[in-house]
Amino acid sequence: MMYILFFDGACEPTNPGGIASFGFVLRTNGKDITSGKGIVGNGPRFTNNVAEYEGLIRGLQVVEQQCKRNDQVQVKGDSQLVIRQMTGEYQVRSPRIIPLHNRAKQVRNRLRHQGVKVSMRWIPREQNWRADALSHDAFDDYCHRENLPYVGCVCGGTLVPRKNKKTGHRFLGCSRFPQCRRTVLYPQE
Repeated sequence: MMYILFFDGACEPTNPGGIASFGFVLRTNGKDITSGKGIVGNGPRFTNNVAEYEGLIRGLQVVEQQCKRNDQVQVKGDSQLVIRQMTGEYQVRSPRIIPLHNRAKQVRNRLRHQGVKVSMRWIPREQNWRADALSHDAFDDYCHRENLPYVGCVCGGTLVPRKNKKTGHRFLGCSRFPQCRRTVLYPQE
């Protein structure tokens, strides 16, 4: 059987140092068969790359339970760094990422040892919308559960602080970007 695993991670409202969240979706025959989302942690040690790796690891662990010998899994993510590190195109240098990279490789290698063919491919963010939405849903759920101050978006997401890279101006943008592109002016201090 052929499976597709989509994974994603986010670190909001700031990267690094925000709340790291992940999401993954496992599909076969054009249908979602399982998905997951969660929080990795928050604080200065957390980045979007940490969250991306956690999404990959959690997704691969679900694949490990689902797949049998001769199944094929195509892993798709929008993190060029994670995909290229997992395929060996990039070296892993960050002390924070090395253990996560090793965990992901261990799960992938167990799958291969069980006779499951695993391939990895980078995809544009727009094609990874399911996993992206789940990672942002995990962030939104966390904000609600922990009673963190947030501004809700009309789409159900959360407006989080952002900064325009070209102009340096701050604004609030939806956590479900690019599906929702709502922005508002940053509140004056």
